Amino acid sequence: MIKTRRRYDPAIGDYFDSSGEDSLDITINGAKYATIQAAMNAAVANDLILVGPGTYTEDVTWSDASGVALLPRIPDTVVIEAVTAFAVKIDPAAASATWSATLGVNLSHGDGLVGLQINNTSVGKRMNIYLRDVDIESETSADHAIDVNRSGSASDAIRLYATSGNQSTIEGLVDYITESTDDRVRFDNYRLIGGLTVTGAVVMEITLTKCGILTSGLTVNASNVYNLIACWYETDANPNVHTACVDAVEQ
Repeated sequence: MIKTRRRYDPAIGDYFDSSGEDSLDITINGAKYATIQAAMNAAVANDLILVGPGTYTEDVTWSDASGVALLPRIPDTVVIEAVTAFAVKIDPAAASATWSATLGVNLSHGDGLVGLQINNTSVGKRMNIYLRDVDIESETSADHAIDVNRSGSASDAIRLYATSGNQSTIEGLVDYITESTDDRVRFDNYRLIGGLTVTGAVVMEITLTKCGILTSGLTVNASNVYNLIACWYETDANPNVHTACVDAVEQ
């Protein structure tokens, strides 16, 4: 991964890299923005925000517009590093139909901070959150890499769909509160070395396919329906120390 660090200098209204040179590379349809947050503020429905290589030190609040995607210009070269609370927060305003977001950049957060924070406070509709090849670097495995809260109506589903083509790693805990039978938690080809905890006595679906899971790091409410397909348990952060787990379908 490219480690160029992007810092925002308000004096020049731009990012600069370690050499101090202009390195602004955040665009929507060719228009440039000074920060990822500025691009999010300008985004409208189904916009694609493309980001150039580097580490961006921001707490990014996602756009209220549905269908916005945040992707790296070059795969696996962009990191959003949390500053005071979270790297990315998704908590949209009221929507008229199913609301969605696609995240494809890596995240990093320090002790006590959150990588990806998701809530449905005001949206009033189902939320579909798509993660594409997202690595999340956490200070410790106990820190919340992904934190799904439920401040909105219990009937408004939150669906988390995470897929990876290169065995992405989430170092911290994935903590998901479920309230709707329409909820979904799906991870394909991920290493969840901080574990996965799903709380809420709701009959809903959890599916892990080709995933590594920290030993004793899978906690699922007895009411949930979960599927494990070609997964394995890891005894530590070393993927070579593992044991296969029996495929479990409709548990």
